[in-house]
Amino acid sequence: MSGTASLTLEDLIDQEEKVPDVWTQLAKKGPPLFSVLVIFPLMARTLDLESHTRCALILLSVLVLSLFEVMPLYCVALFIPVLGSLCAVFGEVRTMLNTSTVLLQSFFNQTSFLVMGSLVINSVFAKCGVLDRMTNFLLRRWHVESKTFLLVMMMSTMFSCSVLCSGSIVVLAAIKPLLMEKRKKEVPAPCAKRLLLGVAFAANAGSTLLPISSTVNLITVSLLRDFDHKLSLWSWVCMALPIAVLATLATWWILIHAYPAAGDEDEDDILTALRKKKDIAQTSEKRPSLIRQASLSNLSQEVELSMGHQFFLYATLAAVLGITVFAEVLEPVIGHPAILALAVVVLVFGSGFMTREEFLGLEWDLLAIVGGTNVMAVMVRETALAAQGSLLLTQTGVFEVLSFWPLTAVLVAGLLAFGTFAGHSLTGVIMLPLLVALGVKLEAAEFLAVMCALAIPFGMGMPSASFDNMAS
Repeated sequence: MSGTASLTLEDLIDQEEKVPDVWTQLAKKGPPLFSVLVIFPLMARTLDLESHTRCALILLSVLVLSLFEVMPLYCVALFIPVLGSLCAVFGEVRTMLNTSTVLLQSFFNQTSFLVMGSLVINSVFAKCGVLDRMTNFLLRRWHVESKTFLLVMMMSTMFSCSVLCSGSIVVLAAIKPLLMEKRKKEVPAPCAKRLLLGVAFAANAGSTLLPISSTVNLITVSLLRDFDHKLSLWSWVCMALPIAVLATLATWWILIHAYPAAGDEDEDDILTALRKKKDIAQTSEKRPSLIRQASLSNLSQEVELSMGHQFFLYATLAAVLGITVFAEVLEPVIGHPAILALAVVVLVFGSGFMTREEFLGLEWDLLAIVGGTNVMAVMVRETALAAQGSLLLTQTGVFEVLSFWPLTAVLVAGLLAFGTFAGHSLTGVIMLPLLVALGVKLEAAEFLAVMCALAIPFGMGMPSASFDNMAS
């Protein structure tokens, strides 16, 4: 009894030590919160600011809360309707009750249900071990330290992450046991570094391929629809696929030269190695090193696909095709693709294939981020902030100095930098509503919106830029 009591006391002491000091937190978070909750609303109301200026203050508030890490990003997104009401973002044109009602009603829309469906589809693929099988297949055919394996792994990760959210987690979980065996020196340090970086960068590139590949893409499509601009799947893929493939190949080339391995010079040419793939597959059982390599990974025991697994795997694959490829064909039957996404959620959890615990384990913070972006888009559109911004640029002579293409290059470069340091999610919340509206004003809404959406994931120069970077 005394041992148990002393252990409990020690645990309590450790918990108290982990609790951050209240005064330290107030000193760190107090000034940003005071500015956002008191100074900015007072400025908006007492100075009788125009509605677009109030909207700009809210954008500044979101940026301050995020950069000073006052609260997590999903809490900042949930806070956006509150900020809109505090600042009376629509001015005297609408009453406070009407303002808050409009902001709250815009929080959830079709994009929210598409995100929910994509999370469930990702969970079904993970439960069926799709990425496990892909990674195990590669580990049995190429040595993990070879540059051929790096290229094939990056391309496979890129295409798989176009459908699966955070697919890099499964891939990294499989290869990290091979990379971390420092005692036996299984993999040289340069090979380990380039493999971890390559998987992270390829996952970021894959998140641009389809409109459902990431929340940034879904938000972009939703914003275009709000401005009565409908973007087809093929238009998106035709712009995204060449950029993603070329960026992945360029990243692979940079990585093998930045982190060269001792065996790179002796390795066969990539095309020759790919032509020999069948021979390698046939003789893999005779190569103990490849078998041992696969056994050391976390994927040595693949998920056995039962009839239930196969049914739900094929059903979710059909749902992905229905949401993306056949969305226009199915529109007269089911309407918006969000209906199909919601049906997937009901089917998977209503049938008992996935449990309540798995439902609670989904990344629900993404819904909050999407909802905050929806509210921000409504405020930008209703206050005509983008129109005022383009008018200001016209008056300052920016459009006279820069034509459309140089201006697009400047915007893309700015998004790359902002996404690198502020993170992809924050960049999407703040910048996309403004830039899509600017594209509408410039009469190039679809092209500018897609280019901006593609630029954000490629801002991956910092470890904190994206979840895939942090996972590696």
